[in-house]
Amino acid sequence: MSEEIDLPVDESTHAPHLGKVVRDWLVVVLIALGAAMLVRVYVLQQFYISGPSMQTTLLENNRVLVNKLSYRLHDVHRGDVVVFDRVTTNGGVVAHDDLIKRVIAVGGDTISISQCNVIVNGKKTEETYLDAKSVRNPNLVDRCRVVDLEEQTIPKDKIFVMGDNRAESFDSRSFGPIDEDLIVGRAFAVVWPLSKLLNFLVKSAFSTRLCEACRLVLFADRLFAAVSSQFCAGAMLARSRSLRVIQTLPQNKNRFRRE
Repeated sequence: MSEEIDLPVDESTHAPHLGKVVRDWLVVVLIALGAAMLVRVYVLQQFYISGPSMQTTLLENNRVLVNKLSYRLHDVHRGDVVVFDRVTTNGGVVAHDDLIKRVIAVGGDTISISQCNVIVNGKKTEETYLDAKSVRNPNLVDRCRVVDLEEQTIPKDKIFVMGDNRAESFDSRSFGPIDEDLIVGRAFAVVWPLSKLLNFLVKSAFSTRLCEACRLVLFADRLFAAVSSQFCAGAMLARSRSLRVIQTLPQNKNRFRRE
């Protein structure tokens, strides 16, 4: 003969407390936001292009991805497209503007301009990135704005920058070389519009740039993992255990049979 006995079960011992679940997820979200902020400040940042100074390499409304770690790992190279902080003062008011230009000469180089031709270290620079139509313009002022520039030597730890659209660019021809310390990072990919991104993916240098992007992604991933693992592991483990307890409880969890 058997007898069924109903035993009270405290549901609170099995079901996760709503406040704890919300707190766990809030911690995860905050850590993710913090990691994203760290990546934006120290690793990668997207910049919006406004103005025609880099046409036709970069068009207005393009968005570029800038690697902020590049020049912590290696020197600035001629031909790099860089974003830098342009500091100006007006009546005691200090203003900061982010400008994007191409590096034409680095510290120790000599540079001059003759009939719109850029000469670095005594050799004419082959600038294949310039717009072919503008290069053929017979009007030199319309073509490059600054037709001639006397030779100068770039001081150590400075760079000479110019826009690819020479007729519309405000650059080192006007304000002189800039300090390398003002460089924000190197622009290495156009991420908008998508047609520009696809063009970037099929370029011959894609493999090198892909490796760079992969290294940055791995760095960001490891950074996120290092920051979040200590905080998330306990919370997620506790939540998974609670879920397992709920899922493995028998349907008639409050009924026991005694023979």
